[in-house]
Amino acid sequence: MIIVRRSEVNGSVKAPPSKSHTHRAFFIASLAGGKEQDIQCPYL
Repeated sequence: MIIVRRSEVNGSVKAPPSKSHTHRAFFIASLAGGKEQDIQCPYL
């Protein structure tokens, strides 16, 4: 069983062209557990 807990998300995103590596980087950064992340993507 998976339990999803409610949480709040704050921040801003400049949407890049649809590139799979960028999507993976944003997903992995979302799992950082409250740590601030600055993703430098070559596609931005």
